[in-house]
Amino acid sequence: MKQIKLLIIIGFICFFTAFLVLAQSGGHIPIFSANKELNAFYKGSDGIALTFNIGWGDENAEKVLDALEKEDYKGVTFFLSGAWVERHQHIVEKIVAKHYEIGLLGYDYKDYTEMNEKEIIRDISKAQHVFKKIDINGIKLMRTPTGDFDERTVSVAKKMDLTLVQWSVNSNDWKNPGSKQIVDSVSK
Repeated sequence: MKQIKLLIIIGFICFFTAFLVLAQSGGHIPIFSANKELNAFYKGSDGIALTFNIGWGDENAEKVLDALEKEDYKGVTFFLSGAWVERHQHIVEKIVAKHYEIGLLGYDYKDYTEMNEKEIIRDISKAQHVFKKIDINGIKLMRTPTGDFDERTVSVAKKMDLTLVQWSVNSNDWKNPGSKQIVDSVSK
């Protein structure tokens, strides 16, 4: 009888733990394929890919460009939102002049996992239109505005001939923890 009670308690704990893990994942399933087809890039085979998301604010963008120029660092991708590009064309021109790669960060800063397929397509298309208006064509990389995505988002990106790129190390620089903490967290 004691063994049965113990098994029931263990079963309940396992069920409860599984429920908590599922609830914390927000119902999102991983979409990084371990086999031949990679659905989203989040890690390269060698080195570091330095990327910046810019969807709001302008006080740090030019400082970042100045620091990259000072260090003569070339291999950078800026993921820009369409709404930000409309307001900061002069900064975009500097990014283009320095030959940095530009990726798409949607138009509005919205969570694609909370949008239906038509809304996602509309947001991406609106951003693409903004880029085309200022003669930036051929963008092939996309990052979702909030970093959250699901199989539907990957499907939309593929249909629109975009490669979804995610970060593998998040500096959390937007929290302004200070340079040392950013360097420490990224270096690990």
